[in-house]
Amino acid sequence: MAEYPETLFPEITDPLKRAFLAAYAHTGRITHAARSASVNWRNHYNWIYADAVYADAFAVAKRMSADFLEDEAIRRAKEGVTKRVYYRGEVVDEVREFTARRDRS
Repeated sequence: MAEYPETLFPEITDPLKRAFLAAYAHTGRITHAARSASVNWRNHYNWIYADAVYADAFAVAKRMSADFLEDEAIRRAKEGVTKRVYYRGEVVDEVREFTARRDRS
């Protein structure tokens, strides 16, 4: 992650909640964020219900996640993704694929 969790959500005092939010902002995936923060994914839903400050911070994390995903989609569209070409189990070449392009014809 680009920033440490404690700098992303200073209004959240619980380190587990803050770690979850930082991981979610980076991945956009509840289960992965929970695993990264070493918490059960159900805790997140309990925290949203019981803690208004956490719910607000999660809304921010959700917007951050969308920004990360948009940036990655744009990067892949512009730069492509390098994939290895195999022949009989050996790497023989690499090709650059552009997964998000549309045919303009």
